[in-house]
Amino acid sequence: MTTLLRSAHFVVRHHLASCYVHLMRTEEPFLRHDVAARALGACELALKGVDRSTTGILLDFRRAPMSTDPELDKALAVRGDALIIPFARSAILVATHVGVMQADRISRTYSQTGTQIFHDEAVALRHVAGA
Repeated sequence: MTTLLRSAHFVVRHHLASCYVHLMRTEEPFLRHDVAARALGACELALKGVDRSTTGILLDFRRAPMSTDPELDKALAVRGDALIIPFARSAILVATHVGVMQADRISRTYSQTGTQIFHDEAVALRHVAGA
């Protein structure tokens, strides 16, 4: 495992042997949607050397603060789409069933990818690793 990025909002790790990237959200809140867009842009730069056509990506939002800001939700979904579309497999991991419902609502409203949403880490990891 190689850490590609560690910032206030994200930690990005590449698990070469399992063929997936783990993009983990920290507890640090986004105070504005443009900060979220820039933070995801930094993640994209960190992933430049990864062969996305054969690799999965897990967006782990379990530690992220819940959001009620539609502009933030939209910014995260749009920039998240741009980040994950090139990957062979993708998943979003949240902490609770309520988180699954919120992520599903945000995905249906703003996302174009249809990325699967999980609350079970083992199942999500099997999905992105292609197991």
